[in-house]
Amino acid sequence: MTQYMDILRRYSPFIIALYFFPFGLSLAGVQIFLADIFALASVPVFLYLMLLGKFESGLFRRNVILLFFIAYIIIASILLRSNFVLSFIEALQWFSLYSLLFLIGFSKAYSDSGFIHKLVVVLFLIAIFVAAYHVSTGWYISYKKLGNSKYVFGFLCLILFIYRDVNKSYKYLLILAVVLLFLSQERKSILAFSLVVSVYYLSVIAGQYVKGILLVLTLTVASAVAFYISWYGYEAVIAGMELSEFDLFAYDESEARWVSNIHRKLLISNGLDILNEHLVLGVGAKMLPYYMADYFSYDQLAIYTHNFMLDTAIEYGVVGVAILFGLYLVVMGQLYSQGFKTFYLALYALITILFAAVNSVVMIMFMLPLFIGVYRN
Repeated sequence: MTQYMDILRRYSPFIIALYFFPFGLSLAGVQIFLADIFALASVPVFLYLMLLGKFESGLFRRNVILLFFIAYIIIASILLRSNFVLSFIEALQWFSLYSLLFLIGFSKAYSDSGFIHKLVVVLFLIAIFVAAYHVSTGWYISYKKLGNSKYVFGFLCLILFIYRDVNKSYKYLLILAVVLLFLSQERKSILAFSLVVSVYYLSVIAGQYVKGILLVLTLTVASAVAFYISWYGYEAVIAGMELSEFDLFAYDESEARWVSNIHRKLLISNGLDILNEHLVLGVGAKMLPYYMADYFSYDQLAIYTHNFMLDTAIEYGVVGVAILFGLYLVVMGQLYSQGFKTFYLALYALITILFAAVNSVVMIMFMLPLFIGVYRN
């Protein structure tokens, strides 16, 4: 037990960065990364130490919302009488990542002065490797051939930007990282990084007034969206995505198999339809593809909507969204009001998930600020 905690303390930056490494094993159709082994091994360690009463209550502040959501996954499965095995797998995936990140914090790794530097070094090496691999195969732009490793460029830029005062060399590394980010053409990462930088400098310029400004803007946008949907209905939202009722009725599935934008628009429109029919509790964990299959003739088109928040809403309903994202926003408010840099990590994750499918890399980016924020600014 002590040896395992020592491994986490010493090598935690490498373990976290390994989620961005492009190679893993395929087991029963599930991609398993080396970091997943550490995550699964952390579950019994976490439970054992918790039963021994080794954890102080303060360690759970901010990240306890994830435990609420994990419990809800199981409770919703029972209420919906959905596939309990799939719900258990989903809960285990969340809980294994939670256990890993929690134990890394318990080992005092986050507060280690070298944690950020080691994380930057490994992420930078992975980014160089991913870019070099694409260039060597003739892809000088659009570094998206190695799966979820495409997220490393934006995440590296973010870490270098918000912790650029830790090391003088970070400013120069940031320039190179931004070049790689734009060459990667990973649009959601470029958008998220640009918005976070804008919010950061807005905070610096507006000072104490920015909290009120952001609150008013957030409430205004949320109210406008809610009013628009309630007044005009989902059909108007779908039409706004350049899909008419005829397009939805007579779309070419063969074309959708090759044209990404058409496929994604269909996924969102169909996803909104499924959500409208299962608004409160959703359809159950990992059940979205089964419901989506009713809308397509080709099974390979029936996948998630490439929107983490919408996927969560469909599978867990508005209750699940309120528990996970509602409380997440509360924690973000706490991080911001206390001047924590991890607020910008959380903001970046929140923007990214609006355009990304659920996977371990996105989950790590989403969960990490809730743990680092307990131990360091």
